Amino acid sequence: MRRQEIFTETIKDQIYQILKEEIMNCTIKSGDKLVEQSIADRLSVSRSPVREAIKQLTGDGLVENIPNKGAFVRKPSYKEVLDMYDVRLMFENYAARRACAGMKKADEQQLKKLRESILKAYQNGSAKAYQGLERELSNALIAMSGNQVIIGTYSNLYTMMANFSAAVLAGHAGRFEQSVEERLELIDALLAKDAEAAERSIVQHLTQARDMIRTIIEHEEAAG
Repeated sequence: MRRQEIFTETIKDQIYQILKEEIMNCTIKSGDKLVEQSIADRLSVSRSPVREAIKQLTGDGLVENIPNKGAFVRKPSYKEVLDMYDVRLMFENYAARRACAGMKKADEQQLKKLRESILKAYQNGSAKAYQGLERELSNALIAMSGNQVIIGTYSNLYTMMANFSAAVLAGHAGRFEQSVEERLELIDALLAKDAEAAERSIVQHLTQARDMIRTIIEHEEAAG
């Protein structure tokens, strides 16, 4: 990993954001150990703010502390992943219905801009850029629900699932293209205010991702 520098006074918060992003984009993978001294050396900081950042990540559910072993990026069981996808499916379908019923001009403009950016990321072959845009689209969709409880809960949920989502894009040939098609279909359905088409696209997208994650988990468990 490349060396990064910290410039402002909120050192712990910056370290937290850096580590969180690295976990979400799979730079730090599920099951990896977070070594305080190594992180401190890489970011040119002391171990204390790194320790505090790791504690915050633990509170988010992204990291777990194993006695006598250390802090590791959390590896949820398939049952936990399945439960998370069920909740995400409910939230996104609800948000799609609300969005189609009350689409605002600003929402339409945001969706059109995201569509262009997603296509550009795909044409450039940048799965990493696409992952960030897919996250932005998912958050934008949830925001259109107008439900603050769902918005807050979804943010935590998506964060916990992002590491596996990145692994799916990296580890399955053709998934990048397929995922892009599914997200473009969703945007088109939302712009057409077709709630049923939007829900079908959401179900297809999340079901495909869930099944691929199951394959990853089963492979890891078989390998010990």
